[in-house]
Amino acid sequence: MESIATPSCNTSTLASYIPSATDPWNVSKIQHVYRRLGLGASQTEVDDALALS
Repeated sequence: MESIATPSCNTSTLASYIPSATDPWNVSKIQHVYRRLGLGASQTEVDDALALS
């Protein structure tokens, strides 16, 4: 069976997020990442992620 290549419309790259004093890793950003991954973050998971930074 022949496969058909589907071109991607995404031509951008992903930029690494590096927390700083002006843009810190916080509860809102952690919850956003978990939602984007299709998961829900419990309070324990949020606390664990905050402890990593």
